[in-house]
This record gives sequence, C-alpha cells and structure tokens, in this order.
Amino acid sequence: MSIQSEVDQVYLYRGSPDFQRDPQAGQISRDERARWGKDPKIAGHHEPMLYGWGRETPKESGVDMRLGLDLVKAAESRAFEKIVLFCGDSDLAPSAQDVMKTTTPLEHEAWADGQDKPGNALTEICRRKFFRVRTHLQR
Repeated sequence: MSIQSEVDQVYLYRGSPDFQRDPQAGQISRDERARWGKDPKIAGHHEPMLYGWGRETPKESGVDMRLGLDLVKAAESRAFEKIVLFCGDSDLAPSAQDVMKTTTPLEHEAWADGQDKPGNALTEICRRKFFRVRTHLQR
C-alpha cells in the first residue's frame, strides 16, 4: 500500500553573497533566485552573508535563526499536516524540540555520511526524541 502525499510549499533558506565583493557567487545566487522564483511552491529566504576583517570566505549569518523561528511559527499555526525539515545543522535542535510541543508532526530528513549513518548532531537528537528520521546516500 502506498501513501499519496503532496508538497504544498517549500521554504528555502540561504545566505546571499555580496555581488560587489564576490561577483561569481553573486551571479550564482541571482540565477538560483530567478530559477526558484518561477516555481510558485518555492519561497526563498535570503540573508546577507557576512564579510569580516581577515575572513577568507564569507559566513552565512542569521539563516539558521530565521529558519528556526519560521519552523516553530509554522508548527504553531497548524497550517500544515506535516513539516519536513531537510537540514543537518544542530543549531536547529532547540527549534525542533519546540515543534515537538505542538500538534504538527515533524519529519527530519538528512544526508547520510557515506556509511549509511547520518553524520550530524541534529539527526541524533531527532532519533532520541522519536522523530521519524530518514537518510539519503550521497552518490
């Protein structure tokens, strides 16, 4: 027996490179936004990347915070039958735990580490808290 389901909305969270400081990354980001913007089911959230003194590469800042806040808000709204979180960042563990206090089910998806074992702390927290966890092998 197969269960039919449909994705209603995809919320995508990314850092946004500064086009002046990194034109190549800026162009890739613009191209991604344009491509994703064509799909009405994709809602992109882009936070400016930080370029610090002496830092070789920029840092995403605020992306995890925005995702965590929106995750809890979506669960509390009861607007979705289920929320699927595809992320491995352990910074989202407190938000995932708050979602568990709501009536909205949360499913965590993660990439496997190449040995069929998820390689991130968020997955381990989800397993301990009885989330449904699936891993995907990178090929």
